[in-house]
Amino acid sequence: MNIHRQIDSDTTEYIQALAEYSLAHSILPVVGAGLSRDFEYPLWKDFLLQEASRYGISDIHGMLDQGEYEKAADKIYQISQGKLEEDIAATFGNENRINDIFQQKFAGRDPLTDVSMPAVMVLPWLTNGPVLTFNFDPVLKVAYE
Repeated sequence: MNIHRQIDSDTTEYIQALAEYSLAHSILPVVGAGLSRDFEYPLWKDFLLQEASRYGISDIHGMLDQGEYEKAADKIYQISQGKLEEDIAATFGNENRINDIFQQKFAGRDPLTDVSMPAVMVLPWLTNGPVLTFNFDPVLKVAYE
């Protein structure tokens, strides 16, 4: 019974702290590859599987299922003789692609009232501070411009 009270008390404190940070605009969003999906980028797992297939690697499924993405990427990097870096740049580095998709799908729509807008387009309205990401693509950069 005491444990439940402690969890409830902690939860309340965390919610209050988050509300205070939100009011001060000091929330630090942490975003992943899912936010880039609306701009037709593959998810990281899908990309690694595609790269593994390209280089004839069949034994990374277990690594990916265990969440060992870095280990899988390292194996692909080694077997591809470093070409994985070029493939990442070619797949995720095209800002023009993002701008084109934005113009085709989202231009003229209000991210605050249109619930079908991608979440990444709402981020600039939530915080003017930094956003933490491990994404390779420039979708966040374009959203904040």
